[in-house]
Amino acid sequence: MPRKPRLLIPGATYHITARTNYQTYFLQRSGLKKMFMKILKKLQKEYQFNVEGFTLMDNHIHLLIKPRDCKELPKIMQRLLVTFAKKFNAINDLVGHFWAGRYFSEPLMRIQDVERVLKYIILNPVKAKMVKRPDEWFWSGLLFFKKGFKIFLNWISDEIKNLYEKFSQENYDFSSVIAT
Repeated sequence: MPRKPRLLIPGATYHITARTNYQTYFLQRSGLKKMFMKILKKLQKEYQFNVEGFTLMDNHIHLLIKPRDCKELPKIMQRLLVTFAKKFNAINDLVGHFWAGRYFSEPLMRIQDVERVLKYIILNPVKAKMVKRPDEWFWSGLLFFKKGFKIFLNWISDEIKNLYEKFSQENYDFSSVIAT
């Protein structure tokens, strides 16, 4: 049976998730997360999409991507995931799959949905008990925003910058987020 076609909607922001094969902690090393970000940076420059949010965990990734053209999303993701897998395999003298199956993508049309998903991915390391507060996890858009990393500030739209401003407030209450 053929797989269901990916839902691509012009103007949407997409929540992307990809898991490592067997949910192995392949991404535990910071150097691999850095390599992932370098590949993402190169593709962002080439395809001119917004990276509105991200969290790189040890066995999966979350991205919020707003492509210039929704039809480019599959090309972007294929290049990102395949390039990373090939480099990982070359470094570790391995062959075979790095990612477990097809990546998940969910189109988000309303800012309320983007905000909900952004909160969810920001809180992912807290829910995994890797840190106590979301801004303690280095490999996330929230920390990159708070540290003022130009690479990330150039990727996000003004509308999303406003959300990060709100999330960066010391007294911001993340407890209202419900796991999806």
